[in-house]
Amino acid sequence: MMLASYYSKQLEYVKNRYSATPQIPQSLYLLYSQEGDTFSSSEEQLSRKFSIASITKSITAMGILFLIDQKKLSLETPLDSVLPATWESKGFQSRKITILDLLRHRSGIPYRSSYMKMVKYKGGSLFIPEQIAVAGERYFYSNYNYYILKAIIEKVSGKTYSEYLKESLLDPLGMQDTQTRGSNGAGGIITSLRDLAKFGKLILHRGRLHGKPFISEQLIRKIWLTALNDGIDEEDEYGLGWHVQQENGVVTSLYHAGNWFGTFSLIHLFPQEKGMLLLWANPPNYQSKSLLEYRWKMVGLAKSYLHNLRIYTLNKTLPLNKFVGLYRAGDSHAQTKISLRQKKLVLESDISTFLKRLDLTSFIVEQKKKTTIHFVEKDGEIIGFMAGKEFYNKVF
Repeated sequence: MMLASYYSKQLEYVKNRYSATPQIPQSLYLLYSQEGDTFSSSEEQLSRKFSIASITKSITAMGILFLIDQKKLSLETPLDSVLPATWESKGFQSRKITILDLLRHRSGIPYRSSYMKMVKYKGGSLFIPEQIAVAGERYFYSNYNYYILKAIIEKVSGKTYSEYLKESLLDPLGMQDTQTRGSNGAGGIITSLRDLAKFGKLILHRGRLHGKPFISEQLIRKIWLTALNDGIDEEDEYGLGWHVQQENGVVTSLYHAGNWFGTFSLIHLFPQEKGMLLLWANPPNYQSKSLLEYRWKMVGLAKSYLHNLRIYTLNKTLPLNKFVGLYRAGDSHAQTKISLRQKKLVLESDISTFLKRLDLTSFIVEQKKKTTIHFVEKDGEIIGFMAGKEFYNKVF
């Protein structure tokens, strides 16, 4: 496919431009598509092991989701009902910290603080910062949330963190390169691009493994829905162990980066396009401008390839001529015509406008105030579309 050949060369060009330099001595990548080709650095490098630092949080979050799937926890479970102790700080006790708060970094516990306290519970203790906000009210990215989640996994499962993840996640997915021993729940896991791809596929496939349900699809969707439905309209939020990017209420990507001295890693999922980009590099400075440019150029290429591949696949699956016809509104009886011009669909009304394809049956009207049209398909044929609150039946 010419599309695959073009993007394969572009990815290699960007990688070679930024790698083998003082800023980025080495780098590896893997671009996976459920519907097309997969590109990567040399095959033998896919099993190279490296620390994924904070991507560990996404794996810890999955461990918690397994316990929820087994009905041993819920997102609303108060922390002190699992690890009995006084977790809330004085002045911030109006609401208890929940599992959801910890997963989303909304416990009120900051990343750093001069005011620390020792919390003792049956079977262990944790040295954590004092809260600086009531649980659920504000976002503070903090490793301490995931130190606590690790302790919860061990308490509820009755196993060590490493034993539980090995039995519930690593062995079933065949993640043989992955080492969790020594991880604190927020960082410290060692893995490879090959194994990280297996983990990413579990999310992209909505909890299915080898075509069969492995974990509830509803729970997998909550990874991003908890962020989209929290009443906060931000382009980049934090869901259940993942950063969530959205546009007009639709999730566009899930990602997590891992930064530590001498190592950088990234897992970036594109749920709509059913693909992902994985990166690893060993920069002396993980905050360098070169690394930031390299990361976002590779993400941009991955997104472009997956989007174009999706459109190519959709056009093969449901050709545009299927949408052509006369449509009549059920209530107002207003009529509109959709035609095909220059290999694009055109909405014929007072002003003819092109339609830009979003997915199999959704298009955006290309005008200043963009409107989305959702077509209804039955047995391979289009029977109508929804625009706003009105449904238009296809007449012919």
